[in-house]
Amino acid sequence: MSEQLLKVLLRCGLDVQEATTYLKMLTTGPSSVLKIAATTNMDRMTTHRVIQRLVGKKLIGTMIKGKRHLYFSNKPESLAMLFEDQEESLRLKRKHFQEVFPQLAMLHSQGQHKPLLNYYEGEEGFREVIKLILTEMVHAQEKVFRVYTTQHRMINKFIYRAYPLYYKKKREYKLSAKVISHESFKYKLRDYERDEEQAIERRLIPEKFAFSSNHYLLDKTIILISFEDDYCRAVTIENMEYLSSQKQIFDFVWQHAIPVSSTGKQLEE
Repeated sequence: MSEQLLKVLLRCGLDVQEATTYLKMLTTGPSSVLKIAATTNMDRMTTHRVIQRLVGKKLIGTMIKGKRHLYFSNKPESLAMLFEDQEESLRLKRKHFQEVFPQLAMLHSQGQHKPLLNYYEGEEGFREVIKLILTEMVHAQEKVFRVYTTQHRMINKFIYRAYPLYYKKKREYKLSAKVISHESFKYKLRDYERDEEQAIERRLIPEKFAFSSNHYLLDKTIILISFEDDYCRAVTIENMEYLSSQKQIFDFVWQHAIPVSSTGKQLEE
């Protein structure tokens, strides 16, 4: 049996017993449960349960010959039908989730009396934080999140390494960002073009007010991200009162910060 084929079927949603049985039956004709059990090294009762699951997924058919029930594998095209069924099921689950999400979010916010903190580190932790930004902001009424950043290029480097689909999904969800950086940031022409492409509006403040870490103010969460020796650490804080205060401070600073297009500096090629 091809290990590669087995791994593919596992990724397609079959379990080990189902994938093994299906592959064995592709090379045999109509067979009894007893014969299939012998070829798969499973006991008769387990084999019968596995076959019933495969029949339910329409990967295996059944026929009666005399008094015997025989089973045979359907054409591989039946796998494509299985994928279509799974996609439809996922679409319905997503639709139902979208319908109840506002109520769930309201219940969650009502139950939060103390700040909820979570800590992440390393590339895997950074990936989870980036996914949090997308999943939270896609359901927000205001699709704009606020960012203080001191390490713009380091963040981009980690995004492309840990979750390269981030900017594509950000565009699909129609999310944008207001970003405040400090004036010592060597803002080049390619940075300006990248900001436009990524729906980022950037403003600058004097270097003496530079931040020690990167702050993301989302719909319900504050994210603090810092980098040291190419290693990421992040903390998320869920507290609406604290978040509201931080947004007010950001909006005040934003009003007095200098838009990049108004700095009067010649962008470097």
